[in-house]
Amino acid sequence: MLNLSEELYEFVWLWFPDIRGKIRCLTIPKEIEKNVVEKGIGFDGFSVGLAPIEDSDLILKPDETSSSILKMERNLKRYFCYVLTPERKPCPLDSRYVLRRTLEGVKNEFGWEFLVAPEIEFFLLKKGKPLDTEIYFGFSNDLGESLRRNISRELFKVGILPRKNHHEVAPGQYEINFKYDNALRAADNTLTFKEIVRYVARKWGLEANFMPKPFKGINGSGMHCHINLRCGKRNLFYDEKKGGLSEIALYFIGGLLEHAKGISAIIAPTVNSYKRLVPGYEAPNLICWGYRNRSAMIRVPLFNRKDCRIELRSPDPSCNPYLAFSVILAAGIDGIERCIDPGPPLQKNAYRRNDLETLPGSLGEALEEMEKDGIAKKVLGDELYQKFLSLKKKEWDDYRLEVSEWEWRMYSSI
Repeated sequence: MLNLSEELYEFVWLWFPDIRGKIRCLTIPKEIEKNVVEKGIGFDGFSVGLAPIEDSDLILKPDETSSSILKMERNLKRYFCYVLTPERKPCPLDSRYVLRRTLEGVKNEFGWEFLVAPEIEFFLLKKGKPLDTEIYFGFSNDLGESLRRNISRELFKVGILPRKNHHEVAPGQYEINFKYDNALRAADNTLTFKEIVRYVARKWGLEANFMPKPFKGINGSGMHCHINLRCGKRNLFYDEKKGGLSEIALYFIGGLLEHAKGISAIIAPTVNSYKRLVPGYEAPNLICWGYRNRSAMIRVPLFNRKDCRIELRSPDPSCNPYLAFSVILAAGIDGIERCIDPGPPLQKNAYRRNDLETLPGSLGEALEEMEKDGIAKKVLGDELYQKFLSLKKKEWDDYRLEVSEWEWRMYSSI
């Protein structure tokens, strides 16, 4: 990690996520940093959707463990922040606090730590079109490959270790992976990653796009989450005696399968998300699991004792990672507590089966499933749950009432 005392900077960014997972930022001069870190700083919570207009004063409290130097146009120090009420209690709509609370609950009850390594796919566009016509693992010493290396260097500067990068299946689509981390840091790193990708793309006159399905007829972008539980250095998903998945891992999978529909609106939270979750484009729409099976919603990759993990393939980059990791962990823990058997692993192509349950086919259906399931409300708390539900129902209603160009072409001459 960087030695921040040796870095020169004039301004400090205070970052925090809104309910949708978009970064909000307050900039302060270096001269008042110490005071703000100790006491926090007030802001208008209504304008970012975290408080009612009649009681809108909130406080940003920097998380000292999250400080980093971002080397962009100029050096800037950055903190992720918690949002506090005027009484200095956690704001119930602060999604970063929700994840911390969820992680602390599991740590206090079981002594376990939840680790996540997200694989974030994205497009680079030039004038609204994919940057290249390459294919999966395609290689040419061109602009796209240079950009991936440039992004990787920028990630390393802020302490995010990029493990590998490559061209994805669709034209102009890429993936850069970074290593496992505690879920809270992984969520912070996810938002930092997206901002760095956007920054590098802008420098090169391009646009970075994280939509789940930006183009018809080609693969969309997912945020596959590689996950496991640790107790100290022990990987709880690995069974030493069997040399394979532990009961804890299997029950965790069972919980994810049981709640797959109920958490879908959190991990795939946009209208556009459900244009990705369709057959034919390597995105999971069937609720099942399997070893090394990329047609399954949950894949168990090749592993050894150290890196034994499962991969949840249904999340996408439009999600709020703090909320997504919270409900994923809660679903898995519920599976462990209730000893939910995931059933046998699927060994064949899931898309050739017609007896498997499907994920919701639209945001509207996902919201209905979330209301029926109950686990999201339990994790988010009533106030954040109701606010999220209200925002997404409005988004779904706006979409349903919109008349698209496709509808005009198809039906205007009837």
